[in-house]
Formats: sequence, structure tokens, C-alpha cells
Amino acid sequence: MGQSWGRTPHESGSGKTQGRSKAVYGVDNEYSVETFPPIEVPDEILYEVLKWVPAEDIVKSCVYVCKQWRDVINIQMFWKEKCIHELGYTNEIFHFLVDEDFKKLYFKRPYQNNLIKNPDAREGFSHWKIHDNGGDKWRVDTAAGCNPIEDYTGNKLAKRTLCWVTSYAECSKSQTIDLLEKGCSEHVLDDVRPEIHVSEWYAARPDCGIKYRITVQLLRNKEAKIAVKEWTFEDTKPAGSDWFKAEHTFSNYEPGVRFIRYYHEGKDIKFWSGWYGAKMTLSSVILDLKHTSSKASSEGSSKAS
Repeated sequence: MGQSWGRTPHESGSGKTQGRSKAVYGVDNEYSVETFPPIEVPDEILYEVLKWVPAEDIVKSCVYVCKQWRDVINIQMFWKEKCIHELGYTNEIFHFLVDEDFKKLYFKRPYQNNLIKNPDAREGFSHWKIHDNGGDKWRVDTAAGCNPIEDYTGNKLAKRTLCWVTSYAECSKSQTIDLLEKGCSEHVLDDVRPEIHVSEWYAARPDCGIKYRITVQLLRNKEAKIAVKEWTFEDTKPAGSDWFKAEHTFSNYEPGVRFIRYYHEGKDIKFWSGWYGAKMTLSSVILDLKHTSSKASSEGSSKAS
């Protein structure tokens, strides 16, 4: 049976108890002198209730209530269901997740989630390594002069998105993602090898053209000079107010990928003082198990037929 809990029993008619209640709560508590029987809650019911509690409250408060609550919360299936209900994980996705720590999976969220930190300049240059700071250097901008980016992304949440803007000489920076630190398992990286979607939005200004370049590398180790796979895209745009999306999907790459290096650079084409170079924002790297699972299912069906 489940753990018992309830209000602390009081002796009926205890003036001392009523006085203490008034001192604590500021009013007389008519129930403070009543005795309540302990309540026993089966684990199954407690499980169903707790799985709807916000995860932050679970790990900061609920787990410390009593041993029963802690034991229920530490069940792997409890966190698996949180992944299903809140992260949209399907049974097809779980087919690839062998011996996963589902609590770690829930909080780390390494799949179906953007792994780039500070993807839209809201935190300035935090989490990015600046390589070149040419001209008047990098700058965080409000994308003034460009069309609203939400008109291109279809996402109203992109409204008032900030961006980085480059100057008249080359400005470049990068971010390296440690996939194991992010919560990915070696099994998924080496055996499943989910498709990896990378993308970014970039734009010029209405009064000056730009040069833009992005390179994304899949690496075996952080200092690797030779990538398992690499994608580079570069573009020169005339003056204008439109946003453009650079995007690529890595698939069928070799096992052993542990890091992803995301690099971009830009400048203007008129060598004007100030910040007339390429604007960039909404950088993204997503390991896509949903698409991988769908692809695996269709291939399995084809072989069966």
C-alpha cells in the first residue's frame, strides 16, 4: 500500500493548539483541533497525479515529500511518459532509444530540439567564439530596414527577433556542440545516426549588398581538422529587404560523430564604415529522430513487400 499522510492530528479542544494556529495564520482555525485519519494513496494514483506536475516542481519539491513520492518519481517509465506527453516523443522514436535514462532525456532534450545556444542574439555573443572582428566589428541589431522575419518563418514568435550584423571587413564566429554533453547517446549517434538539420536566416540591407557564408562540420573530436562530413554555403546578395534561409540536412554519415561545429561569416560589398554587412539569426541544429523513424518504417515496409 502507499505511504500515509494527512494533517497532523490534534487533541480536540486544545486551546494551546488554537492559539498557535492564530499566531501562525492570523485567524482561528476551526479545523485545527480536529483529528483527521491518515490517507493512503496507491502508487498508481500518485503516479497519475504527479505526471501532470511541472518538472521543475517535481525535482525541487515533490521528490522530497516522502519516500513513496521519491520512489514513484524515480521510476524510468514516469519520465518516459513525461517525454511522450510534453515533448511529443512517439513509440517509433523510443524504438531507437535503447537503455536511455529518460529523466536525463527529458531535461537535456537532445533530439527534436535546437542544440544551438543563443541562436538569435538575445544574449549578445554568449556561447559564440569570435574569430574575425573586422571593420567596425560585430554588432547586435534589431534588423531595422529588413522586412519582418516572421513573414518568412511563418512563426509569430519570431517577431522582434534580434540578429547579428557584420561590418565592412570580414566578421566570423562559431559554436561547437558537444553531442554527448547535450545528452545524446553513443548508440543513437553511431547506430541510428539521425538526420541532422542545420539552418539559418540571413539578409542584406536596403542600401548595401552583402557576402555571407556558413560552414557546418560533423566531427569525431573537438579539435579534429578533418570532418566526417561538411557542408558549406556562400551567397552574395544585392541591396534588399528580404530574408533568405540557408539550410542543409546531413544523412548517411559515418559513425563516430561527437561534435558539430557551426561557423558563419559575412561582410558588406561596398566597404562602408558602420554595419552594412550580412545580418544573420535563428541559427539551428536539430537531430531529427522523428524523420529518421518515419524513414526507417517506410524502408522496412518496402523490404517486406
